[in-house]
Amino acid sequence: MPNITQIPAPRVPLIEANSGLISTQWFRYFNNINTIVGGGTGVTPPQSGGTGTSDVPVNGQILIGNNTGAYTVAYLTPSAGLFSTTASGSLTVGISDTAVTANSYGSASAVATYTVNARGQLIAAATVPIAIANTQVSGLGTMSTQNSNAVIISGGSITGTSLNTQIDSNTVLAWIGL
Repeated sequence: MPNITQIPAPRVPLIEANSGLISTQWFRYFNNINTIVGGGTGVTPPQSGGTGTSDVPVNGQILIGNNTGAYTVAYLTPSAGLFSTTASGSLTVGISDTAVTANSYGSASAVATYTVNARGQLIAAATVPIAIANTQVSGLGTMSTQNSNAVIISGGSITGTSLNTQIDSNTVLAWIGL
């Protein structure tokens, strides 16, 4: 906005002697000042380089167009998932932290699980062991349900070959019959 002191005052009398009216030069001078400062209101309109408002902003307020050819002084209001902080002459806007810890999730023996909110933000993350019940896998024989420390082979066949067993009080013997 131009400084009012940059507009030189006319070097003619204010009132014309023959008519008693304000001189044309002084009329133009006052009209220019009136345009610069907003029609005598002290508010410079946007078309003259002003804001169109006399509101004085405080920390964190910004000018927002209000569809009237002028501006409104207002705060930026963050919604869920965003934050804003203000200080003298500054406004910081960012994404809010969630409860998820920065980390790698999942491994060869565990799978990562995530919970995502409606805004696409991760709000929970965990690693859980991979546990698949033998009943969920097709093609497993009864060996899949044996106790790994006390396997009992009680018969059956290996690719068409019969398996014979002999049990005494201390030993279980098994051999392949041909």
